[in-house]
Amino acid sequence: MPDADNPSRENDALYEKVWAELENGSLNRGMWARCYAEVDGDTERAKARYIKARVAQLAQAEKERQEAEFSRLRDKQRSEREAQEKRRAAAEAEALRQREDRERQEVLRQKKLREEREKEERRKGLHGREAQEQQEELDFADIVENVRKRNSVNPANVEQEKIDTWGCTRLIRAAQAGRYEEILFMVAAGDDPTHSDGSGMRARAHSEVRGHDKCAHFLEIAERVWEKNGSI
Repeated sequence: MPDADNPSRENDALYEKVWAELENGSLNRGMWARCYAEVDGDTERAKARYIKARVAQLAQAEKERQEAEFSRLRDKQRSEREAQEKRRAAAEAEALRQREDRERQEVLRQKKLREEREKEERRKGLHGREAQEQQEELDFADIVENVRKRNSVNPANVEQEKIDTWGCTRLIRAAQAGRYEEILFMVAAGDDPTHSDGSGMRARAHSEVRGHDKCAHFLEIAERVWEKNGSI
C-alpha cells in the first residue's frame, strides 16, 4: 500500500500524477486553497504541502479501492464455495435418491420373483396333489372292486344301513373301533361315508381322533369319491 510519509517506488506513480496536476493546473482546488492558506501564501511551500496531502489522499483512495476489491473477491469466493457446497449436497441427495430408488426397484423385483416362484410351486403342488388324488381314487376303486368280487357284494341288493339313537351308522361304529376290514366291506356295499352322527362327526373323523390312521385315510378317499359321484 502506498505511504505518503515514506515515499517508495510503489507510490512514485502517485507523485508523478500529483506533479502533473500542478503543471497542467488540474488541481484539487479545495485542497490547494487549504495548503496555500496554511503557509501564508508561500507558493513553493504550498506546492510541497499540496503534493504530500494529495499523495496521501490518493494513497488512501487506492487503499480503500484495494480493500473493496479484496472484500468483493472474498465475497465472490465465499459465494462460489457456498454454491459448490450446494451443488455437492444436491449431487449427494440425488445419488442417495437414485440408490434408494434402485433398492426399491430391487425389492419389488425380488418380491415379484418370489411371488412367481410361489405361484409356480403352488401350481406344481396342486398338480402333484391332483395326480396323487387321482391315483388314490384308482387304487380305491380297485380295492372296492376286489372286495365286491371276493364277497359277492352288490350294493343294489344290500339292506339299507340303519341309524341308531346317536345318529351313528354301522360304518361309524366300525370306524370308531378301527375295524378296517369291516369298513372295506361296508364301503363296498354302498354305505355312505359322508353321513354325520348327532355330534356332526363323520366316520373318518371318528377314526382320526382315535388314531386309526389307515381307516381314516381310506374313509377320506371314500368321502371324496362319494361327493364326486353321489355313490361308490
